[in-house]
Amino acid sequence: MPFGFDRDPSRTKAPGLRLFLYASHRYETPTIIPPDLPQRLRTFVPPPPETELTADDDLPDTVQQPPFRYLHRGQKQEFDPVALIRRDMERAAHHDLFAVLRLIDGGRVAVSAKTRRPSATASRPIAAVLEGGDFLEPAAGETPEREQEIGPIRAFAWPCLMQAAKLAELRGSQVFEYAATQGLIDVAYTDPADARPDFTHMWGADDLAYLSRYDGLQYFPAESTGRILFG
Repeated sequence: MPFGFDRDPSRTKAPGLRLFLYASHRYETPTIIPPDLPQRLRTFVPPPPETELTADDDLPDTVQQPPFRYLHRGQKQEFDPVALIRRDMERAAHHDLFAVLRLIDGGRVAVSAKTRRPSATASRPIAAVLEGGDFLEPAAGETPEREQEIGPIRAFAWPCLMQAAKLAELRGSQVFEYAATQGLIDVAYTDPADARPDFTHMWGADDLAYLSRYDGLQYFPAESTGRILFG
């Protein structure tokens, strides 16, 4: 019988999904699906619906997010309003392209000879010339209890894009990140810290402010080029 279940239904605390997930031993998180089970499920379980993007004409000024705190048994989850940051990227990308090209021409952009990517330190002068700065400040998600560095996003992407477009070459020694940086889409987002609470119950993740620096991405405002991309 799967871990978490009991022959006495009143003692079973695990969700129904655990019926299909097994663990190799008692104290391991159930993640294993027996190889014969998917074939059996396909005979009667309907396929999942296709992924759809919902459209809103007006974006809100804030979104509701739960603050990071442990909930005791019976305690109700509360939500706080968090400001939504909207970045219209088409005009910004036009400015940034020439600003970064000027940095490259002046020899002020450095990338690794092995990875051809800029380090966090090398990204700082790039972030300084971007219109409005990078999407998030490097230390935006840090708190005294949970230190996680977000790192550069647009400032990291521009050197990679320049090399891919053959606008720059090395001499000497992915949607949020690249599509928005190029101005193909606009974005609306919040700080990733506490943007999603659906992982804090997992062992080893309860002290993390976020799983990904993109956790706060909320909307793709479909303006200009974005309307063509999203149909």
